[in-house]
Amino acid sequence: MRLLALALLLLGCEKPCALLCSSDGDCGPGAYCLNQSACLLDCLRCNGACVESVTNCSGCGVACPTGQKCSRGRCADACASDLTDCAGSCYDLKTDRYHCGRCDAPPCAHDENCVQGVCTKVDVCG
Repeated sequence: MRLLALALLLLGCEKPCALLCSSDGDCGPGAYCLNQSACLLDCLRCNGACVESVTNCSGCGVACPTGQKCSRGRCADACASDLTDCAGSCYDLKTDRYHCGRCDAPPCAHDENCVQGVCTKVDVCG
């Protein structure tokens, strides 16, 4: 997953905030609505949803070979140094809303973002 902060800067937010969405139409050009929650830039989309996992790594249904991890959209022997291996997929536990602080964390609420590994209520852009 790409950093939500980058998407927010490109979408015109002046302070830390989340552009919440229910569909891609709620997001700016080049951004996609992740799980009817927050707008993100540049995600792997399969069946209308943003996904990136060991079973959908470099493309929809393109699984990594046994023993490899999905790290930033590519199969690799290990996660990039700033990412954590969560069941074969690599995530930034400091910023990932669905793996905030730990691999098995519940997703952050709709109006929260993952900030330094803690689900934190954010202002809504727009």
